[in-house]
Amino acid sequence: QGLAAVVGCLVGGWLCQQIGRRPAIALSGMGSFLASTWLFQPVLQWNDSLYGKIALLGFFVGMAQACLYVYIPELFPTRIRAFSTGLCLNAGRLVTIGAVLMASSMLTMLGGYAQACWAFSFAYCLTLIVLVKKAPSSAI
Repeated sequence: QGLAAVVGCLVGGWLCQQIGRRPAIALSGMGSFLASTWLFQPVLQWNDSLYGKIALLGFFVGMAQACLYVYIPELFPTRIRAFSTGLCLNAGRLVTIGAVLMASSMLTMLGGYAQACWAFSFAYCLTLIVLVKKAPSSAI
């Protein structure tokens, strides 16, 4: 997963230059969601295909990270760029606190680990919802 994420980061930066920031972020968000959906389908026994699924998810998550590091600073004026970028990139960590506290309830409510993880993968769809809003004119 880590190696695939590094490759995803390299591709993400390149893709931002080739097709634009917003389309690249949309692709990484949708790819992350689809890879999560594929990965967290119930598995009755361990098999080698899980390695590929995990790597694919790592690739798209790495691509998303690279795209965000390229795009987010461009959205803010220089005087608040560092603060805004830090806030945007780390807000997810605060949300994760709530998710961790809810995880055991979700395991019970949804019927298992795979289903709970799949439910959390809908966070990747937020990428597409946020991108629907028009970007500021100063953004590339």
